[in-house]
Amino acid sequence: MAGEIRVCQRCLLKSSIPYLSFDDQGVCSVCNDPRERPTDDSRQVAADQLRQLFERAQHGRGAYDVLVLVSGGGDSAYLLDVMVNEYRLKPLALFLAESIGPPAATRNARRIAKTLGVDLMAFSTEAELVKRWIREGLPAALGRDIGPHAGRDLFVHLRRALSCNLAIRLGIPTVAEGILPHQGPELLVVQGADRREYFCHTRKRRILLDVFREVFRNELTGSLYDLDLARRDDELPNMVFPNAILDYSRPRARARLQELGFHPTDFRGFDTNTDVNPFASCFSYAAHDCHVNIEPMARQLRRRGTLQAGRRKLDRDEALEFVNELKGATLFFAERERELPDELPAYAQLFPRLRELFGHDEIFLGRIRRKRKVRALADYFGMVLPQAQE
Repeated sequence: MAGEIRVCQRCLLKSSIPYLSFDDQGVCSVCNDPRERPTDDSRQVAADQLRQLFERAQHGRGAYDVLVLVSGGGDSAYLLDVMVNEYRLKPLALFLAESIGPPAATRNARRIAKTLGVDLMAFSTEAELVKRWIREGLPAALGRDIGPHAGRDLFVHLRRALSCNLAIRLGIPTVAEGILPHQGPELLVVQGADRREYFCHTRKRRILLDVFREVFRNELTGSLYDLDLARRDDELPNMVFPNAILDYSRPRARARLQELGFHPTDFRGFDTNTDVNPFASCFSYAAHDCHVNIEPMARQLRRRGTLQAGRRKLDRDEALEFVNELKGATLFFAERERELPDELPAYAQLFPRLRELFGHDEIFLGRIRRKRKVRALADYFGMVLPQAQE
């Protein structure tokens, strides 16, 4: 990549991201976009739309009011509880079991569904299909300048296709995901005519649809992995992101899940589905010198003024240091075949500042253990890790 890479003066985004521009003050186009500054009024509008949507669902005749994606993490477990005990809905919980997923995710998904008395559908994705999608789709998506989030987007694309196709076939009007406020898209309640725009007309989704066709051609036509966008608008499900709309906080979610009988350690720091992030970040570093989740991190910093890292809230300077430390730790395990004791003292000696920035040893330890899987995941997908930018 030619030229000097600049970092936005307000957030964490870099000029290496192809669809960004910077003004004379060094502020990126995302920070200058008024849609990136949600107001109390806009959140209230989304909350009202969500309530009205669920009220209509309660008067429907289907077996289920909403399909809720559960990952086995704390955010989606809490969302399922909200659907049952606050909105009084009849949800179907969908758990997408992956061969690379941690065992705790499966245990948690089954347990939260049983605790709440909710039907759970566990769908085992075909391992070879997912491997091919990542192996061929990741370089293709990066080649089309989709952005640093490419590795995450490929997994999300399959998840959305599966959940929406199942909702259509089972007659469930709405799909709900438990993403956080800083991860939320611009539109938090996708309904009516917005559905076709959401599923196929945004830049990112057009690229993903094109790459999907390029990788699989007609092999998966009509399958649950292939979202048929030739359907009428009213046949596509609504998409909602309640955690990004409501007054969500992880401390409150932890407290509620403890009331339901879960221990804080059950959720490994609340995330159970992010083991692939360090692997995906290796490709993002090579293409854009950015972490795969740099955009949600930047959005959180932009909207809150701080970045939550473990148990600490970081200001912008600390956040910049944090993302650089994450890169260093990821590349350490990506570039070296080295025996290293799997214990806190060894990791703390190598990455003392990262440990300090996390502010919590168990969270720090969990993150480092995920980074140790980088080379194993590269072997699993049959890929060669690229050379990152210096």
